[in-house]
Amino acid sequence: MDEQRPSEGGRGADGRFMLAAMTVMLAMAGAFFIVPLLFLAPVPLAALVYRHGYRSGTVTAVVTLVLVGFTQRRMFVGMPAGISTEALQSYSLTTMIALVTIGLIGLVIGGAWREGASWRQTFWLAVGAAVFPALLAWTGAMVLYNVDLLTTLFDHWMEVVRSVVVEAERSGVGAETLQALEQAVAETEASFAVARPLFPGFMVVSAIMGAFVNVALAGIVLTRLGEQPPAIPPFVRWRWPWTLALGFILGHGLLLLSGGDGLSTTAVIGHNLLIVFNLLFAVQGAAVGWALLQRGGVGVLLRVIVLVAVYWLLPVVLIWTGVLDSWFNFRRLPQRGADADRS
Repeated sequence: MDEQRPSEGGRGADGRFMLAAMTVMLAMAGAFFIVPLLFLAPVPLAALVYRHGYRSGTVTAVVTLVLVGFTQRRMFVGMPAGISTEALQSYSLTTMIALVTIGLIGLVIGGAWREGASWRQTFWLAVGAAVFPALLAWTGAMVLYNVDLLTTLFDHWMEVVRSVVVEAERSGVGAETLQALEQAVAETEASFAVARPLFPGFMVVSAIMGAFVNVALAGIVLTRLGEQPPAIPPFVRWRWPWTLALGFILGHGLLLLSGGDGLSTTAVIGHNLLIVFNLLFAVQGAAVGWALLQRGGVGVLLRVIVLVAVYWLLPVVLIWTGVLDSWFNFRRLPQRGADADRS
């Protein structure tokens, strides 16, 4: 534990249990009822680690994992007989990976701030924490068992879905409803086949978005609790390191080298890179646009409408604006200040 920031001790005991209980409740509710709540569980866990140390956070994360796992196994007893044991194990594994991920994110955010990390450093550490468990599980399954874990989990998940459709048919649902369910299953399978090669890019994008939400909300919660975590930089100063633009260029270069073969390895890598860097530089381009509109005296609501419209109609404008800003510094941000404010 960081000696420079000891636990709150007696006066913070109630707050400690409150944050721990919130972590468990969000995880339980998200795992079984409202899925989005699961991805907010790192927020109270991060606040718990920041205020009371790694021990409290680790114990809470482990207890959450055990409680959800136990409850899930109890629920499996009532599952339809047509669902295989392998499918239930896959579903359980997916949940466990998600719980390990949210636990790691919470520990990383609270721990990084506890050790004096900046907002930007904490954000990127949270991105890494969001990607690491799934990447480790997939790599381990591939190396040790020569199994594509993602495809296997999806196949087992679809087995569960198809069993639900069968149960719906047995219960006597209408023909139109049954046809709609079967069509949804077929479309999901077809969509997975198309999107499977792009999963790494989508996973990193999800990690970036999730890390931002969790770091931002954790900062708000801690501020409400009277703490002073690093503040999120003003949007007008968001600017990525210029080296990230090289990844954007590399993505386009790989697509050119593929010669139009969308299934080639170079094309797949290029598309995955662009999925990630298009998002990053669209955000930076929007920050440039926000700053310019602000200087022009445009109101906040109109700024939002304009930038959303540009992204919706011509996203390439925001993306390339962000890329070029990496070198030309359209906002004339001081280099040292810009570096300090990048998120």
